[in-house]
Amino acid sequence: MSKVRIVGPKECSDNVLNVIQQLECMQIERFEEEIETPEKRYHVTEKEITEKVYLEEFKQKINELFSYLPEVEVRKSYINPVNVLDFLKNLVDKHNEYSRNINEEINNLKQNLSSLEKHKSFLTAFEDIATKDYRLLSSDAVGLILKDKKYLETLNALVEEITDNAYEVFSRILDDKSAAVIYVFDERFTEPVRKKLSMENVKEYQFPEELESKSFFQKLSYISDKIKNMENEILKKEKELYNFAVRWLPVYQSVLS
Repeated sequence: MSKVRIVGPKECSDNVLNVIQQLECMQIERFEEEIETPEKRYHVTEKEITEKVYLEEFKQKINELFSYLPEVEVRKSYINPVNVLDFLKNLVDKHNEYSRNINEEINNLKQNLSSLEKHKSFLTAFEDIATKDYRLLSSDAVGLILKDKKYLETLNALVEEITDNAYEVFSRILDDKSAAVIYVFDERFTEPVRKKLSMENVKEYQFPEELESKSFFQKLSYISDKIKNMENEILKKEKELYNFAVRWLPVYQSVLS
């Protein structure tokens, strides 16, 4: 059996159908084409718009995630992006929060480290004496930065007078050509030496205020250890973020491509 569809002006359809019925050569079936209503067209468009907006927001979240992650060599992902899309939609917010928090932790550590880095050249200059035997509870010291080493002889005379020549002096030339100086003596001379230096308008090397109660060598040791711990913590956080990027970047990039 064959089907024939007759197309033509609607006003002629009744006459044509009457003729066909009279001939009895065909079985007539009424066919009315479904016409999309404006409401239906609007509903479909609205759905498409909603999906498009959602996908754009999803892409923005992925791009935000990329901004938190380090550059890594991305391996080829064989995951079907269609299959993983719904899974990632539920994860991207958590991954953004996780990566953002680690970045903030790294930045905070770097800021704190930066405030201590100014002490690094001073610490490095005297790293060899920081572990000497005289670093006992009964020993103390003062540190100075001199713009010109020629003042050292005058300062030696001052300290020698106060300590009755019971002191040691160490000096190093720093990268900026200034002279870093440490006077080591018994702790009973600490305040008299400081007072005399202040009277001569010679400023001591300034450590963070929270270390005021510690001895000079305790300050050196504390800052040195803190710098090392911060550097290690930064490396640890950066490696954690790198490993995360190696694992997830290929998956997210497969969705965007």
